[in-house]
Amino acid sequence: MIPPGEQIYSRFRGYLQMLSVALVVLVADQATKLLVMLELGPSGDRVMIPVIPGVFRLFYVQNTGAAFGIFEGNSMVLAILAVLVVLSLLIYFRHWIAESPWLALAIGLQLGGAIGNILDRLQHGFVVDFIDFRYWPTFNVADSAITLGVIILAICLFKREQRRNAVQKQDVEVVDQRPVT
Repeated sequence: MIPPGEQIYSRFRGYLQMLSVALVVLVADQATKLLVMLELGPSGDRVMIPVIPGVFRLFYVQNTGAAFGIFEGNSMVLAILAVLVVLSLLIYFRHWIAESPWLALAIGLQLGGAIGNILDRLQHGFVVDFIDFRYWPTFNVADSAITLGVIILAICLFKREQRRNAVQKQDVEVVDQRPVT
């Protein structure tokens, strides 16, 4: 059993890791969007910056929808939905964050990305997207962080379930080895 003081420190450390990741993602997201708006936005000097010609470019897009352009024009509804999802993640995983630095990373990536896009929706009425691979919908740093966070979260949940099943299997084997009286 973990002493109460150690539990508090462990939980604090998990939340600090999560919030640090979220802050790094938020700063990177907002800084890149600001640079894109200054260079490629309505007041910018250029329309796009080719990085790998024909494959990858930086291209300013005002996204009022969600991923892949769905729910176009519902920016405030999507902002409210994002807040609810973030709060749900924080409430549901609040105890697990202290157990796993990977889970703290996953939630931090999603939190920072969601806050970055929420700030865009509140400030501009749209999300600034600019990473364009030509054959894929344009996205941004926040979207990338959210996607990576969801993948890491799925892996964490899968691994946790594997451990739970292994423990249950061991419990069953121990019960089966008891002598019959």
